[in-house]
Amino acid sequence: MTGQELLLPSGSSDSEEEEEDDDAGADAATRQGEEEGGVPARSWQSDEEDRAAAEELIRASQMRIECVKVCAPAQLADLVEGAHAALARVHCVKGAQGLRRLRPAAVSEYASLLQQWQQRSGTIRVVVRVRPAHTSPGSGDNTEEEEAVKLVAGGARPRALVVTVPKRGGRTSVEEHCFKRFDYLLGLEKDQESVFQELRAMLPTAGPGGLSGPPQSACILAYGQTGSGKTHTMHGGEGQDRGLVRRVLLEVFRLASASGATVSLSAVEIYNDTAYDLLDGARSTSSSSAAAALSAAEAAGDSAGRAFSAGRLPPPPGLDFRHGCESALGQATSVVVATIEDATALLARAAERRSTRSTCFNASSSRSHSLVLVHAHLPEPTVAGQDQQPALRLAFVDLAGSERLPAAEAGGPVAEESRHINLSLSSLGSVIHALRHRANHLPYRACLLTRLLEPFFKASGRVLLCVCVSPERRHAQETLCSLAFADRASRAVLGAESATEVQRGQALAAVREAHCVLRGVVRGLLPKSGIWTPTRQRLPDWLAAEVLAFMPEHGCAAF
Repeated sequence: MTGQELLLPSGSSDSEEEEEDDDAGADAATRQGEEEGGVPARSWQSDEEDRAAAEELIRASQMRIECVKVCAPAQLADLVEGAHAALARVHCVKGAQGLRRLRPAAVSEYASLLQQWQQRSGTIRVVVRVRPAHTSPGSGDNTEEEEAVKLVAGGARPRALVVTVPKRGGRTSVEEHCFKRFDYLLGLEKDQESVFQELRAMLPTAGPGGLSGPPQSACILAYGQTGSGKTHTMHGGEGQDRGLVRRVLLEVFRLASASGATVSLSAVEIYNDTAYDLLDGARSTSSSSAAAALSAAEAAGDSAGRAFSAGRLPPPPGLDFRHGCESALGQATSVVVATIEDATALLARAAERRSTRSTCFNASSSRSHSLVLVHAHLPEPTVAGQDQQPALRLAFVDLAGSERLPAAEAGGPVAEESRHINLSLSSLGSVIHALRHRANHLPYRACLLTRLLEPFFKASGRVLLCVCVSPERRHAQETLCSLAFADRASRAVLGAESATEVQRGQALAAVREAHCVLRGVVRGLLPKSGIWTPTRQRLPDWLAAEVLAFMPEHGCAAF
């Protein structure tokens, strides 16, 4: 045992000896590099590793702040505790090289916080999908088909969207509107599978025990003008072209099988502010009786006001909402499905009953709001007199298209349908406006659509708004209105009760304070990392001469 080893403190560990050995080796490499007249390579590498570790620690701390802004109230305490734990780990580091040992944990923590942020339940997630351009029928002017929507690249995915709209009073002058607050921007090249993979992280998940955790709810809404691709995005076609509903149902069946839950499905449409059960089993008539009923309805001049096309099944009776939404939805047919094939058959049956009509915008335009409700119940015994709450509740809402009717269709049933559609969408916008400004009164009872969506707009729910837009110049104004609605929705806060906001503010202040202290400690350690000091940043003479040869305007400037 040498005298140098006897001078070591009694509390020194093997890790401290390894750090001192690394410093000694680094100093030797630095001296050798300086003697050879070159830049010490070991110092550059050491400095970059230390800075990369520091960036990971600071990035994880910043992501924790973003999670506090949007998480559910029950998650605030865990996030504050995590901030204090991260700060305690950094305080235990005695040198910058010790930050490297914290880097793997920081990377894992950032990934966990990112997943929590993606599945946040405190705000409305907004996704914009741009459908491929369609050729204008009978239009020989190519300028009408110029794309008015452009995605601005920002790294691995687009980060902004620009809409070009003609100014009022002149066709030559245009103005651009830029939107940057959306979570995802899906361009023309994204197919149905790509859309689902992008949105998969936003859906409810289950732990190792399946759906045995606290109840979860989520709502996916498709919004946009008529013909922008809402129904295609939600329901799609067959094979690889199937939409979000069936793809998400596959995930639901997977989660349900892990916990032994049963999945039930129901379908409701809202036509002219009246709700109809699209899976009414009592109306499963034969094709001959359905055709006879349809012929009688057509002979009566469609007095019921329904917009069923030729060959569709007769409309079911409307649901009674006099005793509340829960009672009305209890009247709707709920079918237990065990496989995706059974669910697909029910969805096809509901699609046959949905109201459609040929309009000037679309040959088969949806004239109602369609809601597909999915419930997953655990096989647990219920208390007498109490209904079992579903462990998972999903709602797929295919909203009718917002539109401005031309003068040719200003009257008749089309105008009446458009009036109800626009009123319900306006009521939804009023609810989002109230959520954004944290109003004391939320106008859920303004229309039937918002009354049905009220349970999903609570603080513990997840709301995903998929806005479908058209890229053509002739639809630029409608596209701008849809994106403005999406921008307002992205600023809304779900369940913004005053007590919850006070608790969130206190947690945010604590996490921000811990972040500031952690950032100061980490930055204070960086100048001591390795052996790279300002005195060693002077370039060797041979390298300085090479640089001066390419910079004659600087003359003999000293380096």
